Amino acid sequence: MSRAWITRAVAAALVVACKPGEGTGPGGGHPPPPPGVVFQDPELFIDGVAAFEDAWEFPALRSATGLGGVVGVTGVAPALAPQCVSSRAAPAAPFDVFPDTALGRIYAYDSVSARFRAGPGVGPAGGVEFTLPEVDSASHVVFPLQPAGTLDLFDVTPVGGVLTLHGVVTGATGGSADYQFAVTGRADSNSGILSGRVAAPGRVFIFRDSTTGYLAQTTAGVVVTDSGYGSQMTLIATQTRADAFDTFYDLDFTYQSPGQRVRLLGHNTVYCLQPLIGLSVTVNDSDFATVTTGATGAVITSLTDSALTPAQDSAIRALMRGQGELFNWLTSLALPAKQFLP
Repeated sequence: MSRAWITRAVAAALVVACKPGEGTGPGGGHPPPPPGVVFQDPELFIDGVAAFEDAWEFPALRSATGLGGVVGVTGVAPALAPQCVSSRAAPAAPFDVFPDTALGRIYAYDSVSARFRAGPGVGPAGGVEFTLPEVDSASHVVFPLQPAGTLDLFDVTPVGGVLTLHGVVTGATGGSADYQFAVTGRADSNSGILSGRVAAPGRVFIFRDSTTGYLAQTTAGVVVTDSGYGSQMTLIATQTRADAFDTFYDLDFTYQSPGQRVRLLGHNTVYCLQPLIGLSVTVNDSDFATVTTGATGAVITSLTDSALTPAQDSAIRALMRGQGELFNWLTSLALPAKQFLP
């Protein structure tokens, strides 16, 4: 029985019996930690997540991820994607995704339709440029419209290969991203590889995400390297949006610094609009803390003989926040390409 089937079955059962306030934290006890389990230099993890957020939250990239679901050449139908081509037809050539009428054009956000519309000006040869408006922290477009930067998309599908888009985000005031997404399947069942880099002043992040989507479920296997600083984030996560009230999210997240490794394992779920958190925190593979749901938010409990310091508590919360942002940002970067799947 596949994990995806089990996840969907559990989600369906919980939705049927949805009763807010009846959630529980992680079950079972924890073995006593071995002597000497110490979460050293928590400020390094706080600063590492903050640097990641600063690099990935420059206005143009925030707009590209926030509006990923509406980035498209509205008003013209996309050409036949390679997955739709008959086996008797000639192999698909590059630039088949965007129609000829869209290539080399600039698309601007239209506040009336909440979509992008072709406008004046000349865009990149062989591609399409989108003028990105600034968005707020909730991905709502800021009015009056303020330019945040541009997103250039190119169809680089190899002859006879799977749909592949190359994206370049350029910030109006700094910051850039360059990535490629190769995806196969259908709109409701697909898999792909998203890889690239995000650069900000003094920082470069290299990422690779193996992602799949099946109906309301999205999985990710992500590795992000902080180039030049020797740290790496690894995330394996599955998110199932059962309905408007319930989102089931299982995660296995590790932040590896040059001298220490911190891992979060468990779930961070929304059930009947109520958060349900059950995470174990290990430091260098030894039990260190648990995270459960409290009356006013996450409660972090030490499993060692010493209470958590404020810095250790802040570091764990930063890691929880950072892994969720990573999942959402990369999922959003993949959205423009998926609109061309059959």
